[in-house]
Amino acid sequence: MKISKINKGKINFSKIINFYVPISIKFDENYIRNEKLYYFRLINSESTFIEISINSFNKKVTDITVVSINEISDMNELQYDCIQKIEIVNGNPTIDISIFDNSITYTQHSEFKTYKNKLFMICDFSKIVNRISMGDVELMLDKDNIIIGFGFIGFDDNEWKVIRVSSEIY
Repeated sequence: MKISKINKGKINFSKIINFYVPISIKFDENYIRNEKLYYFRLINSESTFIEISINSFNKKVTDITVVSINEISDMNELQYDCIQKIEIVNGNPTIDISIFDNSITYTQHSEFKTYKNKLFMICDFSKIVNRISMGDVELMLDKDNIIIGFGFIGFDDNEWKVIRVSSEIY
């Protein structure tokens, strides 16, 4: 999924952590009632599943939901440090919706890996050149502004406990 524009500034969000759907982050200011939503689904071979909802009118992300978490790896210190060195901007990205020309749902099968230093889902560390913070979610972009990773951060101990139990991975 490609970002066409980064609108800098903080964005308000709310999050729900529970046993059945581990992480759901909502961006209510991007939601416009009665406007169609597009759904971008990212699934890996271990069936870890992320769904991003995009408003068809303003092309903004309304929700990011981690539907399931499976097969988490340890991130080595070099990988983590590499990510932290990349500048991060607060923003509310506008999404290029051309991938939804034929359907409101687009599913991408990807070989992203899930790491547990915080909760990172990344396709290729070496290609990350930009990061956008949308509250407790970081979007990691390649040189073409294509999202190639997600970082879920800012969870307290109780929320992490629920996430761990729901995914049965720690």
